[in-house]
Amino acid sequence: MLSSFVFTLASPTEQPAHAESYAAAGQALFLQSIAQHAASLADALHAENQTRPYTVSNLWGFRPSVGFVPTQPIFWRITTLDTATTLALSEVILHGALAVHQWVRFDDVLLQIVTVTNQASEHEWAGNISYDALAAPWMLATEFPTASLTLQMVSPTCFKSDGKYQILPLPQWVFGGLLEKYNTFANVALSPDVRRFAETSLVVSGLELHSQVLALKGGRQPGVLGRVRYSATHKDRFWLSACHLLCDFAFFGGLGRSTSLGMGQARRG
Repeated sequence: MLSSFVFTLASPTEQPAHAESYAAAGQALFLQSIAQHAASLADALHAENQTRPYTVSNLWGFRPSVGFVPTQPIFWRITTLDTATTLALSEVILHGALAVHQWVRFDDVLLQIVTVTNQASEHEWAGNISYDALAAPWMLATEFPTASLTLQMVSPTCFKSDGKYQILPLPQWVFGGLLEKYNTFANVALSPDVRRFAETSLVVSGLELHSQVLALKGGRQPGVLGRVRYSATHKDRFWLSACHLLCDFAFFGGLGRSTSLGMGQARRG
């Protein structure tokens, strides 16, 4: 089960912003809230060197130079990539620390939860779907998929390859990373050769990107935001359908590294 929960938050008073990013505070709040409901799951989510079954965004809607004001709604997004994490977060939202009207802290900023939704009809960044339903339009389609795929990155995005950080969204890094994460959690895995198809048969055919540095724990990480378009030089129906499925999955799984710390928030562009 895949879910994207969007929280609408409100500041009770004017509060200064002492940080550019509150994503690390958001991750800590998420894990603490899960621990109150399911301690063993929280311990598992804390584990290092794993493909994490969730992403956490930065706070959206505030400007560091202005801070937080009562008239400006703030948005916060958590996505969950497996059933256990989805159910635990749903319970915390219904009856726990992340329920509507609860007060939450992001470092020194106090905010109140006004609404929470995972319904696409209520917010453009919300959603809820099974892996089977996500895959069905592509894996069972009777029409030939388009040879062009576009992704939009709305938070700094970067990739790690051969021990080096890279900010260019090359096909093998984008679709290879999505494939690895998808196959970790989906009940039916895609062929590992999807990565080879992306590397050999997809080319970057359009870019509208700019770089931005995100403050993370332990340092600052450069990334890119904007849109990238890929075009297929070899129009194979099966492999193109798999790539389109991964583009849809990016809405929940995010792109690149540190998606639990606000990076790689993405969707079809």
